[in-house]
Amino acid sequence: MKKLLLLISLFALTANAQYTKLFDFDVPAFGSQPSGPLITDGTWLYGTTYSGGLNNYGIVYKIKLDGTSFTKLYDFTGTNSDFNPATGLLLIGDTLYGMTFGQGWPAGCSIFKIRTDGSGYNILHSFGSFIGDGNRPEGALYYDGSSYLYGTTIQGGTPNYNSSKGTVFKIKLNGTDYSILNNFVGSAYGGSSATLISDGTYLYGGNMLADNANGHSASISKIMLDGSNPSTIAASTTTINGAGKTSDIVSDGTYFYGIICGGGINGNGTVFKVLPNGNNLTKLFDFGYGEGDCPVPFPINKLTISNNEIYGITYNNLFYYNIGSNTLINLYNFGTQSSNNGVFPSGGVLKINNNLYGVTSIGGANNGKGVLYKYDISTVGLNELVTKNKEVNLFPNPANEILHVELQNDGLNPSPLRMTDCKLEIVNTLGRVMQTTTLQQSTTIININKLPNGIYTVMLQNNDWKLVKKLIIQH
Repeated sequence: MKKLLLLISLFALTANAQYTKLFDFDVPAFGSQPSGPLITDGTWLYGTTYSGGLNNYGIVYKIKLDGTSFTKLYDFTGTNSDFNPATGLLLIGDTLYGMTFGQGWPAGCSIFKIRTDGSGYNILHSFGSFIGDGNRPEGALYYDGSSYLYGTTIQGGTPNYNSSKGTVFKIKLNGTDYSILNNFVGSAYGGSSATLISDGTYLYGGNMLADNANGHSASISKIMLDGSNPSTIAASTTTINGAGKTSDIVSDGTYFYGIICGGGINGNGTVFKVLPNGNNLTKLFDFGYGEGDCPVPFPINKLTISNNEIYGITYNNLFYYNIGSNTLINLYNFGTQSSNNGVFPSGGVLKINNNLYGVTSIGGANNGKGVLYKYDISTVGLNELVTKNKEVNLFPNPANEILHVELQNDGLNPSPLRMTDCKLEIVNTLGRVMQTTTLQQSTTIININKLPNGIYTVMLQNNDWKLVKKLIIQH
């Protein structure tokens, strides 16, 4: 007998006091239609707007976590593939990397970089003709920790217009050695719209090789970093697991998790999980009208995973999904609030300690140009230990052979962070724990020479606190 999962949706559970609008976008100074997921360096949030700015083709911006010090870093010009970013940013050192989506083919799309102080803007690659090159990137870039950026497009490629459905590509950080690793052929839904993740051998992403002719309208696929061995590891059917676009996938170290826009029992999308080898594809939840109609397919819906918890957005709602209890909780409904608070969330959410940060594509006090918001999750009963007024320094970062971990006094306790039995885990982008250390003093030196190049999450926790930091390893 098939095991039944207890799935609970609690609508409008929390009070509005947990939601705070931090900033109202406006034109021309601040941009409009914020797009793509936010990223952070711990002090600043970085993002893009699809339109607005001096030329009305979008901007790159940064803003502090409390909503102050908004700084416009760049106004897109509308010329030479330089307009309308929509895919989110990637931060490597002091440089932001991103892509423009454009307004039409064959021109209008590019890969660009800019420093966090607004200097050094440069287009690394302009996607060329519809045939022979990719066109219209949707997912954000992935960095291998060494030399290359990887990404996908939903259009373009070879061999001809009718069968060109997008690409997987790579390019060096300096803009050289651009190459197409794979061309999508025959998918009615086009190429991948999701940001890639990797285990160091394979790239994984949603909608990379979907085969609509066989009833598969959403999929998870993999391809080696050199472009070889592309294959679909899991594909869903409309009525069983969902239909349409697959969101960015996230991993807890065992399963991939994602959401699909469309399909399922109610026709409004699903939450699913699947093993990296394609086994155990399981629908976990069917979205209904109470869950905001449907998960957001574009701009990309960046899911956030933290321990046993997943956070994301639908057209109307900010939601939380507990993996262990198979429970979905709607934390905030944008559609039932004043439009001045923002309408139609975009790009997913970013979790920093007690708060979720995100943007809405419209709404707000300035003629509906969108807002930046945060949502306090400290009082919704989520089982996570969160620390305040505590700090951990990791250096150097990027690191090579040795990592220094320095824990500072929080100003409340006589000893730095109660170091006894502090557990440190270094986790790769798939959620796999690569190295574990127990810290017993305020300063510790860790040998990381056996870990491959890449971007990692460093998780530190004691019985009463927890911290998460980003680490780049580059030998």
